[in-house]
Amino acid sequence: MKSKLNDFLNDESKVYNNLNINDHDLIKLSSKSRYTNDIVRRAMKNEIVPFPKFDSFKLMDKNDWGYINKKIGDTYQLYIHSLRFVNELLLQYEYTKERKYVEKAKEYIESWINYALHNKGSRMLWYDHPTAQRLQVLLYFVYLNQDNINFDLNKYGRLLEFHGNFLAEEAKYHRTNHGLMMDRSLMSLGTVLKNENLFNIGYYRSIDTFWFSYSHQGMHLENSPGYHSMVTKMYRQIEEMLNKNGKSYGETITNTLDMAEELEGTIVLPNGYYPPIGDTGNAVEKENKNYINFVDYQAGLSIVQKKEKQIYLTFISGYSSITHKHFDDLSITLYFMGEKFLEDAGRYNYSRNPYRFYVKSVYGHSGLFIDDGNYRISYDNRYRRKITTDHHLETEAIFQVKGKNSSDNRADLFRHVIFLKKENVFIIIDQIKSYSNIDIIHNFNLYHKVDINQFGNDNFILSNNNLKLALNCYSPIDQINIVKGKRDAKKPIAINSTNFGTVEKTQQLHFRTKCHEDERKNIIFTLAESDKNIEIAEELENELLIIKVNNKKYYINY
Repeated sequence: MKSKLNDFLNDESKVYNNLNINDHDLIKLSSKSRYTNDIVRRAMKNEIVPFPKFDSFKLMDKNDWGYINKKIGDTYQLYIHSLRFVNELLLQYEYTKERKYVEKAKEYIESWINYALHNKGSRMLWYDHPTAQRLQVLLYFVYLNQDNINFDLNKYGRLLEFHGNFLAEEAKYHRTNHGLMMDRSLMSLGTVLKNENLFNIGYYRSIDTFWFSYSHQGMHLENSPGYHSMVTKMYRQIEEMLNKNGKSYGETITNTLDMAEELEGTIVLPNGYYPPIGDTGNAVEKENKNYINFVDYQAGLSIVQKKEKQIYLTFISGYSSITHKHFDDLSITLYFMGEKFLEDAGRYNYSRNPYRFYVKSVYGHSGLFIDDGNYRISYDNRYRRKITTDHHLETEAIFQVKGKNSSDNRADLFRHVIFLKKENVFIIIDQIKSYSNIDIIHNFNLYHKVDINQFGNDNFILSNNNLKLALNCYSPIDQINIVKGKRDAKKPIAINSTNFGTVEKTQQLHFRTKCHEDERKNIIFTLAESDKNIEIAEELENELLIIKVNNKKYYINY
């Protein structure tokens, strides 16, 4: 890439003296925030914060662009080469009109060009995400300097076009949020350069990606509620830019975006945060909570909730994209009366790291699985549905949903999640149809502040901040273990990632079921307030569950 960039920057046949960028042609990478002043203050002293809350590093010469942060991994390099910190300098200049900020931004951009021309560079130098975001910053930089008679419009016009040509290459494109970042920058650049071809590539690819990325209910399909919010906002930004230039995605897409935005109030936890499912972080907030039960078969996400007692449970079963997908099928999370009890292990970061491998694995989730590692995640599950949400039913008294995982020919695994609305009781029925001799784990991954007390062989009290929930098992189990967390750098056990690049030790409850060839087993659990008196009987042949809660009977077909 460096030789191509050098040739492009020195191609005197490419002239951009009449380049004219309008404010409505831009989609700025970020807006001024509470982090801007600190990032700018440090950047003026050559101390770089690539992304808010990240550790800083010193950038004194071109070789420092290759700086590696081991805790954050590739993501650190990604944000270095997106030039996000340069965008903060430009925001500060536009706010204060003090030239020192834009001059410092130019110094960093020139240093980056020098690095790109003379160094091998990191894997992130020309990766899709930072390249797309860097183009946004460069467009903003040129916009702020285009009236300066000493500014080299030809050089920077060539740099912009080089980025555009890179982003337009079909071989580098994937129908993910990264692809949309590429399209967003291409549409902006195509408008600036009056290059209809570049604009159309971004416009029509982004439409194709939209229909690949959203369910018919408006749920984004990248397996992480945080990305649902982020991508929906990106499409809204693009639609706003299109409108300012007399264009639009059209009514069908904008109506689906309306549905996607309405879903955000359904998806968030009662405390306003997104549940840390998949690669969702912990710092995203949303107001206007609504308590609607929700099932999306394409996304493989079910949410069971009740405003009274702030009950919120998620159930994952199925997927239509492998982007940001964890090995979390048939897993649940639980939030009850303002406290977390069952938690996904989080994302940690995006590097090839034992912590990352663990939090993505089956062992980092409250699901059931064959105890010999991860099952297979496949692109074609979108069509074959080996792993899926099978069905759901809601009445005035109950909500129930069933999922299956048939990805392994040694067993078909099913989980039923049933909620007795008036009793505030969850029933979990794990069905196993085994075709060989296997061990099944029913795993309950706890929020790291939850304590466990055991009563008898299979009854447990989970405590968080003086609130107690009972987790009881009503079926024969071969082995039960309370697993203590270990932050082992090579082989971690029972950890939750509470923030980007950080983990906390937690505890897990492992219920082990040994299954033989051609055997069928049902394992029943309940989660309820500790003062509930629960009795369960089962008619296997009729698949009928009889449950008595404080002497009130319920009959449930599953």
